[in-house]
Amino acid sequence: MASLILGGAFYFVEEKMKVEKKELPKFEDIKHEMVKVPGFENYYCHIEKALVYSTIRNKWLYQGKGTGDNSKYLASSLKSSIDGKSYPHYLHEVIYSCRNGIMKKDWRSMPIPFEIDHSNKDTKDCNPRNLQLTTSKGNKANKTIVINKNRVSMEIARQLREEVISIPYGERVEWYKKRGQELGIGGRSVQNIVLNRTYKEDIVS
Repeated sequence: MASLILGGAFYFVEEKMKVEKKELPKFEDIKHEMVKVPGFENYYCHIEKALVYSTIRNKWLYQGKGTGDNSKYLASSLKSSIDGKSYPHYLHEVIYSCRNGIMKKDWRSMPIPFEIDHSNKDTKDCNPRNLQLTTSKGNKANKTIVINKNRVSMEIARQLREEVISIPYGERVEWYKKRGQELGIGGRSVQNIVLNRTYKEDIVS
């Protein structure tokens, strides 16, 4: 009897998991509704459904649990069709890029770098109507970010990792010191964040 009860319980859990598992369409069925990601020709994006498919891996991306505070950001790496290098992208960045036909570097390299803000504060709601460009100050006004001289937020750590990409290797030590002074932390702390030794994040495929 005990084995039957256990077996029944297992069956119930298994069936529940099947119901909760997200159903994904077949790529070939909706490919005609998708657009190529600007600068990343091996990736297709369905803007309205917020889906991204890799023809390199032959799989849907951004299906992991997420990264960052409370796993609230969906992240992956895309291989550039321009220089062959891989670049980290959040799902909301890909959706905004495809909706507007521009690359992430286009808004990040402006004199005042822009960021993408989720209007309703739900970071997993990547519907294009929920995404808008704003300054860092405007983005912070729509979310809670805690900074003091001993600690930075995960959002700031993420921003540092994006900023360092444009800093030549020979200038990074001074940049670590400068950004550390601005944030009230040591230059070594900034370096550890950039190298993913602290405030660790996993790239989710």
